[in-house]
Amino acid sequence: MKNLKIVTLDAPCRIWTETGVAPLFQSLIGLKLRGYGAEYPSGVLAVDTTDFFATHTIVGFENSQGFHPVMAGKTTTLSRCELHQQNFPGLGLVQAAAAPRHVAAVEGIMRRCRAEGRELAYFGSWTVDPIVRRDRPMIRSLLQLFMGLYHLSHEGIDEILLGGTLRFKTERTFSDLGHRPLSLDGEELPNIRVKHLFGEDVQVMHLREWTTRAREAAEEARPLWENRRVLAPVSVQAERLPRAA
Repeated sequence: MKNLKIVTLDAPCRIWTETGVAPLFQSLIGLKLRGYGAEYPSGVLAVDTTDFFATHTIVGFENSQGFHPVMAGKTTTLSRCELHQQNFPGLGLVQAAAAPRHVAAVEGIMRRCRAEGRELAYFGSWTVDPIVRRDRPMIRSLLQLFMGLYHLSHEGIDEILLGGTLRFKTERTFSDLGHRPLSLDGEELPNIRVKHLFGEDVQVMHLREWTTRAREAAEEARPLWENRRVLAPVSVQAERLPRAA
């Protein structure tokens, strides 16, 4: 784990001309293409419109040749989607799966968060370089780091939605952090088939409260987090959802 660095890349479309942003974004997309390409059939798309305005948390190694990403994930807030007039990806996920009860549940969460002035986010595109996955000790270390970074990178976010991929058992990791299966009227909803991932079985999950394990992992990761590099707009329009009258 020597020379491990963290970079926060926020809303790259707004800072595209700043030094280092375009090359970093290109290397991030390369990581996604490698990561998704190693697990899914040809034709899977590892990127979408939200990549240009989401907040990316990137972990990599730095040497004389530069920064080399090995793990990344992105957070897209509802307020940021509304600022750019884009569909919230948590809603788009269940709409594409033709899952009406899931759609109703997500729309209900969105309405409540708007009414209460709570920031809602969708987390996705968690990717690890296929080469790094072969190193079991490193993967264990990266997973522990990820759990801490997941909490730290969502400070200021009130609620989070995501899809836990059953094939990779990621729903277990997110459960440890505080996510619970999406529910409607008190009933846990079944898994969905994700269209853009060629029918992958996914459990839609919702976080409203962090677990003790998440908080402990965050404290372990905090020294590295506080020394991260941040590439973000200097001044960003207020984006939090206004509290309804």
